[in-house]
Amino acid sequence: MHWQSLDLRRAQIDAARFFGSEIENCLFDSASLLDWRLWGTEVTDCSFRRADLRGSGGLGTGEWLGRRNVWRRVAFDRANLVDSSLTGCVLIDCSFDAPSRSLKFQDSEVVDCTFRGPAREMIIDGRGHRYPVSPSAFSADFSQAEFTDVSITGYVLDRVKLPDQAGLFVARHYPAVYRRAAAWLSSQPNDASAQGALAYLEYALKAPGAEDSDACFDLRGFDEPELEATMRRAFECAQTGS
Repeated sequence: MHWQSLDLRRAQIDAARFFGSEIENCLFDSASLLDWRLWGTEVTDCSFRRADLRGSGGLGTGEWLGRRNVWRRVAFDRANLVDSSLTGCVLIDCSFDAPSRSLKFQDSEVVDCTFRGPAREMIIDGRGHRYPVSPSAFSADFSQAEFTDVSITGYVLDRVKLPDQAGLFVARHYPAVYRRAAAWLSSQPNDASAQGALAYLEYALKAPGAEDSDACFDLRGFDEPELEATMRRAFECAQTGS
């Protein structure tokens, strides 16, 4: 199927299914697009501004007949993407202005995408849980975003512009840093905050992750001052060796 130059603003197209399709130069602004699923489909030069894409877990579905979903120059600005995920797909030059809470990117190739405004509880994970992805396959500009409980794990962050805000922790070659932090915590008095921090690191280290990949997350997301302080101290010791 090939949709081209369609004005579908405010349309109701819920539970749509696309297989091996092309969607280009279409407007979906303020449309109801609940529960979308796409396989092997390319979406190019389209706008989903303020569209309702809740529950669209199939925006990225890995490979289908050797093809992945590709989103190229797509505006998701202020779209409602709650309970949606972009897994095993390709995003090129896309924009997310005020991305929805709990938006998840997993094992996807992200190239020159832009995120602006509040970003809350967003997970960006490139550790290859479900689909193989290069740790270097991530470049994005978050300089105008504000992270609240956001994490980026498993990608190299050399081509990523992060927001300048307090509480944001970056670990280069994170598996080694996490192991050193866990070793330091194991040597400390066994209080509740040390136990919680150690459990977090041990759980994170069980997942696959390239040794040369990085991690970034908001320390304030722990919501416990003592746990946050313990994590901060553990990472400082892991990175400085003191």
